[in-house]
Amino acid sequence: ESTPLSSVARRGGILRAYTFAALTPETFDPHQSRGGPIADVHSAVFSRLYRYSDDVAGTIVPDLAKAMPEQPDELTYIIPLREGVAFHDTPAARAAFPTVAGRPLDSEDVRQSIERQLNLNSPRASRFLRAGQLSLIERVVTPNRRTVTIRLKRPVAPFLAMLAAPQAYVIARETADASVDEMATASTLVGSGPFTAESFETGVVARLRRNAAWFAANDGAGASGPQPWLDGVDAYFSPQESAFQRAAFERQAVDLTELGDVEQLERVRATTLADVSIDEVESGCVLASRLLVDRAPFKDDRVRRAVHLAIDRRALAAALYPPFDGRDSARLSGPIPPALSRWAISGDDLVKTAAYREDRAAAIAEAKQLMAAALGDGAIADVPAIFAGVPKAIAGPAAAALQRQLAETIGMRLVAVIDPTGDVLLGGALRRNVEEAAEGVLKSGLFDQA
Repeated sequence: ESTPLSSVARRGGILRAYTFAALTPETFDPHQSRGGPIADVHSAVFSRLYRYSDDVAGTIVPDLAKAMPEQPDELTYIIPLREGVAFHDTPAARAAFPTVAGRPLDSEDVRQSIERQLNLNSPRASRFLRAGQLSLIERVVTPNRRTVTIRLKRPVAPFLAMLAAPQAYVIARETADASVDEMATASTLVGSGPFTAESFETGVVARLRRNAAWFAANDGAGASGPQPWLDGVDAYFSPQESAFQRAAFERQAVDLTELGDVEQLERVRATTLADVSIDEVESGCVLASRLLVDRAPFKDDRVRRAVHLAIDRRALAAALYPPFDGRDSARLSGPIPPALSRWAISGDDLVKTAAYREDRAAAIAEAKQLMAAALGDGAIADVPAIFAGVPKAIAGPAAAALQRQLAETIGMRLVAVIDPTGDVLLGGALRRNVEEAAEGVLKSGLFDQA
């Protein structure tokens, strides 16, 4: 449901919003981030060679590039760069990187942004998630400051999509700490995008300000003038309490908030204020588990498979997201993201496959057989588990639902440790162990509870 706002003749102002943009990031480096709310900041601060003007339709248009690439053959992409592109020139940028602030972005920035992700000798080599895709590149040549030539090892149909994809950002070559090859602090958020990062206070607020020198400011400018039309965004970290958020919104302490609580949403919807717009939007989320596979019980693949089969994901989603307006407020997309649905087999056919079947009775029977085979004459010990989530309200219902499902199906007793902060407890453990986990070695300590 949407209540349209009346047109506004003037531009500008700071949008104050409750979001998760200031959530503690695993890294500020856009080439090493695995995702999360920091992506909102990255997309505002950095630019790519190409971008999607319509994600669902798959429409790709130039961003840093002046035009679509010239392709003299199926392996070569000649990309002309725009004139007038410069890195952010702000007091913070000048203090952190005096040689970068205001410097023109050139072809060497593009080349090094690609090649750093292919450097197997980098101390952060395991963190460059796009290295597999980029390994299809044979070489990157910069014949001049305004031209990038990319030569592939073999033809790659979606190569333009790779240049427009998330994390395909071009960074200033000086901003990555050479000793560790990482952009580890908020001061490295110096890009060429439509907004500058004025400040980033972890767990408090991310402040973005209009980049008046943005190279694409006049692309498609309308009556409201050059883009971006806002003077800035103060993205306050969501308190994750709908009653508090509603009260703050009604007192005009913020201009935008999300309300996950149906009761609080109904109170706002009942308002007669003409300048309040309410929209129901879809939001993608991930319900994931991480298991310590170097020790019992999850060292045994049969136990892991049993847990997979025992979990009723539809019931779990219903427990976490209660009905709204007499209908489900959550929809499971399954293993195929909506944007890829036109290339996927139909949902009816998908659920006939062994991995996604809907026959719960058969799945539970198989799960019990696997657990019996894994345990033999023994019994499974209590399994401590950290439950965390953003928003933090999902951890409690998730714990209760999973405890009930696993106890009733395979006799596994989960001892829940609920992260009251939403992410700090589990996030800290993950950050300390991610490198070791990638190599198959896990430290003892807090992460043992996960």
